[in-house]
Amino acid sequence: MKYLKVTKLSRNNISAIENKAFAGLQELIFVDLSKNPLCALVKDVFHGLSKILFFVLGETEFNQIYHDIFCAIDITWLQTNNFLQCCTVPSITLCSAQPAWYESWQRLLSKEALRMVFIAASCLIFTLNLCSLIFQNILSKKWPDKIKSYRIVVSVINAAEILSTTSLIIILAADEIYGEKFQLHLKEWKSNSFCFTVFTMFLLNNLASPCFLCFFALMRFFVVHKPMSSRFKSGMFVTKWLVSFVFSLILMSLGLTALLWGVEGKSLSDLCSPFIDPTDSSVIIFVFTWLVTIFQCVAVGFVLICNCNLVISLNKSKKVIQEAVSKKDF
Repeated sequence: MKYLKVTKLSRNNISAIENKAFAGLQELIFVDLSKNPLCALVKDVFHGLSKILFFVLGETEFNQIYHDIFCAIDITWLQTNNFLQCCTVPSITLCSAQPAWYESWQRLLSKEALRMVFIAASCLIFTLNLCSLIFQNILSKKWPDKIKSYRIVVSVINAAEILSTTSLIIILAADEIYGEKFQLHLKEWKSNSFCFTVFTMFLLNNLASPCFLCFFALMRFFVVHKPMSSRFKSGMFVTKWLVSFVFSLILMSLGLTALLWGVEGKSLSDLCSPFIDPTDSSVIIFVFTWLVTIFQCVAVGFVLICNCNLVISLNKSKKVIQEAVSKKDF
């Protein structure tokens, strides 16, 4: 057996391999363990092997594999359909699998220039909204009774944008911390509270921002159209509506998540943004994607209608004033 060069064990219903099972097979150059229900590989299972030309692990369902299990073996080619297994072999090894394009920021933004633009844009959005928030706070202290409702709405919109950019920065930081070994830590990242919190922040912002913008456009229209009698000038009235919006969106999100989660039977880790399979792998993600799209499209249309009516109303008022001035002069 010590001169054995080829071991083809595919389709043998192997569910476990004992420790040091390949000891004494120094001449082995081809190992095929594909299409077996292997769930785990213990740390020293390949103890004694030093060089393998071809290693086949395709269609195996590992849920536990040590990241340095192949560190002492010189493997020329690893054939597998699971990129996580590629992360366990030396960097010089050729591997057939590639990570999914949506599973890390380094894959989504493959070029360094794109990543730098994204980071710069995120930091700029965060800084501008933070400055606006501080400015609104200064105004509220200097003139507490003037344009209070306007300051409240603008501050809420700024806070929502800060929340969104913060969630993106957290994801980017996690990707940079884990580095090239992110795929190995994917389950760890998706199972922690940070990931689900980021998803919640991102989802609520994408649902709430269109509502806030619609409310702001409606408020401007009524304040200009009915400057003396509009309730939108009241800070208490505006605050009540904004709080109602937020609570309604939270309840709707939780209700939909609970309903779809119960139907689909997936774990919370499947709701981890942005490292989710966009190819219809999750009904929850599919529903939320369309919900956000509909909210934003409706918001764009509503804001345009309000602004057009506002311009028409201002033009009418301008004509009335001009006619009144002309009659007075006459």
